[in-house]
Amino acid sequence: MLAENLEKLVKKGRLEVRQEEAQRILRKQLGLKFGELPIWVEQRLGQATPA
Repeated sequence: MLAENLEKLVKKGRLEVRQEEAQRILRKQLGLKFGELPIWVEQRLGQATPA
């Protein structure tokens, strides 16, 4: 049971790291294409969930 819970936490952590990395990459790409991003865009990216 402890091992299962630990495994679930590790998987959740990995998913969170992947999502943060995807947001970072998207911010960079959008910034390169459009310049400085408005605050509302930053907020929307922060609220985005994986598809």
